[in-house]
Amino acid sequence: MQSKEVIRVENLSKKFRRFHLRDVNFSLKEGYIMGVIGKNGAGKTTLMRLLLGVYTANSGEITVNGEKFYKNNCKLRQKIGYIAEDNQFLMSSTLLDNGTILGKFYDDFDLSYYKSLLARFQLDLDKTPNQLSKGMKTKFQLAFTLANHPKILLLDETTAGLDPLFRQEFLQILQSLVDEQGMAILLSSHITTDLDKVADYVMILDEGKVLSLTTKEDLMDEYRLVKGPRELLHQLPNDLLLSVKATNSGFEGLAYRTGKIRGEEEWLRKLVVELPDLSDILYYLTKKNISMREERDDASKTNTI
Repeated sequence: MQSKEVIRVENLSKKFRRFHLRDVNFSLKEGYIMGVIGKNGAGKTTLMRLLLGVYTANSGEITVNGEKFYKNNCKLRQKIGYIAEDNQFLMSSTLLDNGTILGKFYDDFDLSYYKSLLARFQLDLDKTPNQLSKGMKTKFQLAFTLANHPKILLLDETTAGLDPLFRQEFLQILQSLVDEQGMAILLSSHITTDLDKVADYVMILDEGKVLSLTTKEDLMDEYRLVKGPRELLHQLPNDLLLSVKATNSGFEGLAYRTGKIRGEEEWLRKLVVELPDLSDILYYLTKKNISMREERDDASKTNTI
């Protein structure tokens, strides 16, 4: 059975005085996770708030579950779950009271399901959000959000600041939501190792622009890390490395996986070619590149770094 498209974004743009998110296009089907990565200020939170309806786009369209999405479409907004550090709850009221009181603002909120999720996440109904650790608060928010049966879940830096053990547990919960309920999840994170584990697709944002959007497997297969002694930079083709940096033992750079790094040239035998991870790709694609010429000029002044 073919997966249903949950969200489609076409030419989405939002302009502020000092920032411009430009022409974002993507779609996501049920049962898939898309990771959104980028440096601080890349536009990740702006994108999330546009998808939630907190911001109004200057141009472009958002379609959710086959319907055009707009800010005042309250019914459709309720099908979009959102978890971030700034979510608002009754912090001095019990978790049960939060569900009983705030759940009334949602048409499809299921209090019984909410209670079962709290039990599954080992949360005490009589505790207040103020009494919870950061990881437990995240579970509480997830339980409340899921009790409204959203079609898509937006997670804005949700795993930031969580301890490694809980991050692992949280990612397993997300994977179960995808596998068991066919939910679509959009997850922004600075922690690229989280996305290495769960993302089906990866979007890379930089300064408001989409640099790359593809499956995680295709992205990882597209690039290679290239390392070698610094004096070797003089022998490399100008267009081999997309970006390069000096290291204590020489240089390291990112290259497309092409025949240029699989030939028989003498200099290739002195290179080390490795598979990158997401953090490597993010670093080099968003790095203000030091040109090959600059690195070569610097290398001619010294043989060490």
